[in-house]
Amino acid sequence: MTAGGKVQASQAHAHAGVASIAFVLYDILLNLGDEIELIWTAPNRWVKWLYMGVRYVPFVVLCSLFMVATPGIAWTPKGCIIMQVYENVAIQSLTLSIELILLSRVYAMCSQNRILLVFLSAFLVAEVGSMVAILSVTIPEFQTTNGCAVTSTPRLFSFYWILPLAFETILFVLTLYKFATSVTGPSALGRKNSIIFVLMRDGTWAYGIIFAAMLINAVFYAVETTPLAGVGFPWEIATLSFAGSHILLNTRRIAWYPERGTSFWARSSVEVCSQV
Repeated sequence: MTAGGKVQASQAHAHAGVASIAFVLYDILLNLGDEIELIWTAPNRWVKWLYMGVRYVPFVVLCSLFMVATPGIAWTPKGCIIMQVYENVAIQSLTLSIELILLSRVYAMCSQNRILLVFLSAFLVAEVGSMVAILSVTIPEFQTTNGCAVTSTPRLFSFYWILPLAFETILFVLTLYKFATSVTGPSALGRKNSIIFVLMRDGTWAYGIIFAAMLINAVFYAVETTPLAGVGFPWEIATLSFAGSHILLNTRRIAWYPERGTSFWARSSVEVCSQV
């Protein structure tokens, strides 16, 4: 790749970082009213703090990554490894938080089946352990630019994205199964204010966008040999933050105000504009 091409790729990487920061900040401001009403005023339970984690920690991580990615700074090999560890531990922690949210939803939908909980928890522990092992083996083999932008990764690194995709697919299939077995007639599908409908609806769109973000990242890291390899990384952080926060907001909303039966995706344009 020519020097000019590398510069353009680095610029695309920086633009992706700025755009993802703007997206997360816009979403925070857009939903701040609901957040104050449904989250901040709630008791100090683990769900509240988990929401704070998936909502604000990703924003801090994105800002920190953008600030250290200053053009012209030459990183030492050791410093670059530390930066890669920071990036991947951050996204792994965020992924784990999202999976805990999805796992708790499936556990509640399945009547708190303890056998299922043990199975899913064991799968999750195995996934996290495998991801840590993959990181420890592959990060020293990353090829990077002088600015510490990843240009190439070992083939084994693809499994870093495949493992959470597999676990989240299992959770999505269980959600589909529970929804299908809960529908007793045509009228049940129309009950948009039912908790099972909200869990199914939000589980579907969340799974779709998370799957797409992770798959794009896996493909880019597998086929790209320029700074474009990591262009999807900030967007995956933004996507996970968006999905996790809205899943919790929508679940809390339908629990407190079942007559509304609305979600981020179901609101009218008038309602959305009124919040801006």
